[in-house]
Amino acid sequence: ALPIYEIDDLAADLCSGRAEDDEHKQPVDVMLSNHHKRYEALKKRVGKRQKHIEDALPVVEKYNPAYSELTDWVGEMEKQVERLEPIGIVPEKIKEQLDEHTALS
Repeated sequence: ALPIYEIDDLAADLCSGRAEDDEHKQPVDVMLSNHHKRYEALKKRVGKRQKHIEDALPVVEKYNPAYSELTDWVGEMEKQVERLEPIGIVPEKIKEQLDEHTALS
């Protein structure tokens, strides 16, 4: 298949009368028709893809705030865990730390 710009040039030649009608008209018509069919198929695929994206948009709009809240919470929990002391070996210290860990959840 010829690139579309070459077909456009041939079509322009036909329209301006610079080309012999019978010799070039049919091949140009066939090429234009083929490109038109490919263009229509492409438009159809793009339309389907756009519909798919538009259908997914409500899910994404629901997901993003929840994801943001979760990542904020995880970040805060990581900071709290980093500030915790090493696990104690004394029973009173272990109970105190267990109470702190329970408060995190």
